[in-house]
Amino acid sequence: MSSLDGHGILSIIETAFFSPILLLSIFLCLRHGFRRESGWLYLLLLSLLHLIGSACLLYSETQHSTNKNLYITYYVCNSVGTAPLLLLALFQVMRINTGMQDKGMPRTFFRPVQLISLVALIVAIVGSTDFGSSNPKDAQQGATMSKVSAALFLVVYVAIAAITLLTLSRSSHVLAVEHKLLYACVAALPFLLVRIVYSAAVGFTSSKTSPFYRFGVSIWVQAFMQFAMEAVIVIMFMIAGLLTPKADEQHHPVRGQGGVDVEMETGRFTKPGH
Repeated sequence: MSSLDGHGILSIIETAFFSPILLLSIFLCLRHGFRRESGWLYLLLLSLLHLIGSACLLYSETQHSTNKNLYITYYVCNSVGTAPLLLLALFQVMRINTGMQDKGMPRTFFRPVQLISLVALIVAIVGSTDFGSSNPKDAQQGATMSKVSAALFLVVYVAIAAITLLTLSRSSHVLAVEHKLLYACVAALPFLLVRIVYSAAVGFTSSKTSPFYRFGVSIWVQAFMQFAMEAVIVIMFMIAGLLTPKADEQHHPVRGQGGVDVEMETGRFTKPGH
């Protein structure tokens, strides 16, 4: 371990944390479904990104590799980690609103936010790859795209925060079994904000002397603003996911004819008394 610097040691910690999270993510996907709409697929993606990125950095440092692509892969995996977190939160809020029936926001309301998130993810990947190019033109283009992706992530965060707080204001209409998911979404907001600020600072910083410079981020800044924030968010959603039943196993109250409450289970109406 003597050949490892601070970032290498942090990569070991991330590997130790995200390895069991990967297994738990698979369990949650099996429980809630691998469908993109369930949201848990993004927790699995986040775990894979960190494990791949950490593996590349650890190999580079322990083997004293000069392969630049390993470092670029590490930086790409770190830069796009914001997207899975935002999408995880977004799809949980969407699930909650679906359970609220006519009191919740329709799914079409969430689609623009999903689209912006995916665009930001693609731009972040391309930007991080180009930023590490030896071609000055590509590097400049990468820097610009990194700023664009950071701005888009901030827009997505503001949208998710607004939707989450609006949902909280209607919490009396939220299904009882989904309150834990709602609390996780609300509690995650300040930690997500710190993570977004970190991404924005890294994306907009070009000075090599800055603690936020992409290829020389301060280990303490990265450990606190990136890893610690992600760890807290992941743990909160993981607990909520384990304590919340599968969506299609729930009874969704709806309003029947004449104002009579009936129940809907897995998309089917159940007549009163049956």
